[in-house]
Amino acid sequence: REGAILVAAEMGGDTDGLYQFDPVAKRVLREPLLKVAGFDLHPEIEDDPQTGNLLGVHFVADRAMSYWFDARLEKIQRGIDAALPGRMNKLFCARCESTSFFVIHSRSDRHPGEYFLYDAGKATLRLLGVSRPWIDEASQGRRTFHRIAARDGLQIPVYVTHPANAGPNQALPAVVVVHGGPYARGSDLGWDAEAQFLASRGYRVLQPEFRGSTGYGFRLFRAGWKQWGRAMQDDLADAGQWAAKQGLVDPAKVCIIGASYGG
Repeated sequence: REGAILVAAEMGGDTDGLYQFDPVAKRVLREPLLKVAGFDLHPEIEDDPQTGNLLGVHFVADRAMSYWFDARLEKIQRGIDAALPGRMNKLFCARCESTSFFVIHSRSDRHPGEYFLYDAGKATLRLLGVSRPWIDEASQGRRTFHRIAARDGLQIPVYVTHPANAGPNQALPAVVVVHGGPYARGSDLGWDAEAQFLASRGYRVLQPEFRGSTGYGFRLFRAGWKQWGRAMQDDLADAGQWAAKQGLVDPAKVCIIGASYGG
């Protein structure tokens, strides 16, 4: 709507979404433009500097994603995703409404990333460059996302990196990686250098988004207040115990690392 202002807001739910603020009525409209269940929407707005039109948003749920309000760009995104399946494909453009050329950053849980030039007129992709070209994608561990119940019932997001040659129910030595902050988001399903290094040495890697982490709703964030070294620490232990019950890790061979708050 012309003249509307966009705001990221909670609006009575647990997670932030993207809403319109009506400057005439001086209120936020309750129907969200975009909202993702279980994740705070911290949108990166994509607009056209020539027209000022809002075209879409980039954001991170369990992985990096894009949502296009513009039909042409949505069609281009679908075509890129079909050409590069199983990837997180982000379009970069300046005058997005009029250009025929886009830079594509394409990555996955097992690939650190490649850059392509996409010609929309010819529907062609040309490789521009590769991040860490010495890495063999087949040697990299698969990453999965889970929500587990902590001992008090709070849902804790956990990312797991599985060594490339590990069986799904093979109990392996494990490393619990604790992110810094603590009031920050730790990870997503994209390629993670530290996790992949440890997985390449035979460890199953657990990255809990313990209470106090951001990006997963106010309830998880609020639960970390005054819980440094207490319930926040319990969440780390609970992630290890969950993985052991799933047959993923050997409970006698679990260690923990981190930096900043995670140290």
